[in-house]
Order: sequence, then structure tokens, then C-alpha cells
Amino acid sequence: MGYYYKRKKEHEAPDAENITSILVSDLGIFALRVTNPRKAKNFANKMSDENFKDNFNLKYYEDVRIKAVRDCNCILPNIEYDKLLSDYLIDFLKEHTTGLTLFSATLDADGNYKWAIHTKYN
Repeated sequence: MGYYYKRKKEHEAPDAENITSILVSDLGIFALRVTNPRKAKNFANKMSDENFKDNFNLKYYEDVRIKAVRDCNCILPNIEYDKLLSDYLIDFLKEHTTGLTLFSATLDADGNYKWAIHTKYN
């Protein structure tokens, strides 16, 4: 998403500040959104370096995926495992300067989704 943001800014796209990726899972509906454009651009610049990108992907694999498998006392796939993945992804996003934030949606009484920054960020 950081790279996509950078490209849209380079082409002066009027909607560059509104990049959102929707994630649907058994845990709910989430959105990964660019919330800090400067950090997102800096992150995209770093990701263009293959060495940085390889190290970042390895760190994600270790800190999110491997950690969730290790910490899950369940038979996979399982909602407990999905919850660990979600928690560790948020920890990972908070730890690294990506300019991205995870939002979660709740359905109100009128059938409309209300979006808010995921509660784990607080």
C-alpha cells in the first residue's frame, strides 16, 4: 500500500490520500488505511530497496506468522489463531513506521458499517 500511495502521489492523483484496503475475515471487517502520508511515502521508498524489503518480509514472517503458530494452543485453522494473527499484525504495524493503520467496522442498528481505529491501537 505504501508503494501504491507513492505512485499515486508521483502522478498527482487527487485521491492519493484516500487509499484503503479492505480485509474480510472470520473476525470481522477491517480496513488498512494510509493515515500518515509522509510515513507511508518514506516506507514506500525504503521498500524499493530489495535488501530492506527482504528483511522487512522476514521480520513480518517471524513476528506475525511464526509467532501466531508458536503461541496458538489450537488445531489450525481456528478462530484463536486468526485472533493471534490479527493482534500480531497490529503490533507489527505499530512497531514499524509504515504510515498505515488498521480500522475495524461494526454494524449499527440501521445496517450501516461504522469504522473506527482498531481498539488495540488505544
